[in-house]
Amino acid sequence: MLIDKLKREYEENKKGANSLYEKLEQYRKLQNEYREETQRLEKLENFILSAIMESEEYVEIVELANEHDVGNIFWEFGAVLSDRRIVEDDGTLHIQIGELRFCFISNQDITQAEWNKQARPIVKDFGFSWKELKL
Repeated sequence: MLIDKLKREYEENKKGANSLYEKLEQYRKLQNEYREETQRLEKLENFILSAIMESEEYVEIVELANEHDVGNIFWEFGAVLSDRRIVEDDGTLHIQIGELRFCFISNQDITQAEWNKQARPIVKDFGFSWKELKL
């Protein structure tokens, strides 16, 4: 009787373990699919970003950003060329012009005075006033 009970428990545990193993395999498959889709979307975003940066409307803006040692350039999905914003966030100067957002001065180890000194020419060259930048 005890042996029969132990066999039943063993079979139930084995079924449970198989079920957990199947769920783990499904999870790993979904992880791989997610990773592949993420990589595909990143490649697509990079392609779109490159196309925007090379487009007639943005070539001069990108050149200006490169003159000021731009750190990163991001694609702002859904933005239009007339969209213009400037903000400081955690020591980084963000300038958005249309579909592109440029990041400058990502150095938090400098004084506010030094940061201001580096930011002023960038702000001016991009056609913003210092007052538009809310520090």
